[in-house]
This record gives sequence, C-alpha cells and structure tokens, in this order.
Amino acid sequence: NGNYGGAGTFAMVYYVGTGGGQASDYAYSAAASGTDFILVGQATAGGGLLAFKINSTGGVVWSKTYGYGNEAGYQIQPTNDGNFIIIGVTGTASISRGGTDILALKIDANGTVLGSATYGGAASDAPPTLNVFITPLQTPDNRFYVGSTLGAGSLGATDQDLFLVKT
Repeated sequence: NGNYGGAGTFAMVYYVGTGGGQASDYAYSAAASGTDFILVGQATAGGGLLAFKINSTGGVVWSKTYGYGNEAGYQIQPTNDGNFIIIGVTGTASISRGGTDILALKIDANGTVLGSATYGGAASDAPPTLNVFITPLQTPDNRFYVGSTLGAGSLGATDQDLFLVKT
C-alpha cells in the first residue's frame, strides 16, 4: 500500500492478490457494492472470467472465476434489483455459438451466479478490443441493451456490423 501523487493530487494504491499464481490477472471494470467494490476482468492462470470484491482498505472479500477458460468480463454495473450484470466474451466452444460471443452474467453481491446467457451467431461477435463494448443500459422492465460488433457471416452480416441485443 502507498500514497502517490503530486501537488494537489492524492491517490491510494493497493496491491490486490487474487490467488492467480505466477500468471497475470487483468481487471477491466469496477462497480461499487456498498462500501466495497467488485472488479471484473480475466484470469490467465486457469483462465476464465475473473471477478473479485475488495473492501475499502483493499482487502479481498472474495475472488471467483467463471466459465471454462476462455472468458473475460469487460463491463460490470449494478442492476435495479441490487445485483450486478457482467458483460464480457466467451470463446469456449461448449457455450458459444461459434467464434467469440457476448457473455452476460448476473451475480449477487457475494458473487453467486443468478443467470447467464450468450449471444451471437456462427462468426466472432465480440468486439476486437474491449473499448468497443457499449455499456449495458437497463430498461424499465429490468432487461438490458448490450451492444457489440457482429462478425462478417454471422446472422446475415456481410461485414462487421453493429450488434444490439436486448437480454
């Protein structure tokens, strides 16, 4: 732990070990959960979508991986019912429809999976970079709009096209 920053700035930097061993773990998005935070990304040791909750002092409350080794979580946000939606990708053949597909995962504050779904066609239907994902937008009926890139040859696309899904 340490304080960093120049004149007029302040930041607290924490080391958060997730138990990933010698391989790298990546966090791409975070959401508040009371006074704690849930971060999502990718675990490279053993693979899978990585989610972990840290408290206000940087201590790990829980750390979990989801999927079969070829998943990553790129967005997390709270839902109207007090849970969280994670939007990411999966390339695992047993759960994707072909290539890389969008993965939607709903968890509670303890990381328990409440539901999951994949969206896509025969080609890769996830963005080439994580910053292409559209932040999920919750609708009044508690569903979500999620956007990405539709791969050429998938669901009738002749080139890469916008892919908008309502969960």
